[in-house]
Amino acid sequence: MDENRAEYNSCRDWFKEYSADLISKVAEFDPSVEGLAVKNAVYRINRNNRFNKDLPPYKDYFAITVSKGGKKSVFSEYYFHLSPFNQSCIGIGKWGPDGEALAKIRQEIDYNPDRLLEFIDSSFFKNNFNGLYKEGQLKKAPRGYSVDHENIELLKLKHFSVFKNFTDKEICNDDFSSKMLEIFSNSKPLIDYLNEALETNQLQSFQK
Repeated sequence: MDENRAEYNSCRDWFKEYSADLISKVAEFDPSVEGLAVKNAVYRINRNNRFNKDLPPYKDYFAITVSKGGKKSVFSEYYFHLSPFNQSCIGIGKWGPDGEALAKIRQEIDYNPDRLLEFIDSSFFKNNFNGLYKEGQLKKAPRGYSVDHENIELLKLKHFSVFKNFTDKEICNDDFSSKMLEIFSNSKPLIDYLNEALETNQLQSFQK
């Protein structure tokens, strides 16, 4: 790292400038992220290796989360992951909500699923994503919900995100940023649905 620090610093500075511009453009269609500081959106290159000493100490990618409150907030996000060897992607939604947030999202799906179902059923969704991310999905119904629930497959999810991968060639095209922003903008119904659930739901003091 020390041998390449000057090159890294140059790339990091470019990514910070790119990120500032990205935040301002997302804020044009999603005012909830207006004023988000770059330092609260861009991830550090250092890995947290407390639980896995075998990983390299540094990441081989840049990443930014544009969300209400920044990368450490409870709210859903627009995510951009820039990595070589065709590993770049964008993501939209809520990745890995904690227990309370997960319960709030499931409650919203239980009570008010229509807007989420409408988004999943849209031609935009089907043309751009391969469904909601299913890794870690429960095999059984979550506690408090019937296995016969009409939206049980959604209730089993542990993440409420969609991802779209891009090749290095696509990333380097002049129109990539505009395409990414178009996808982000058209995915705002998912962001709004999740954020409203996280913001307004008052969980019952008992499990359903």
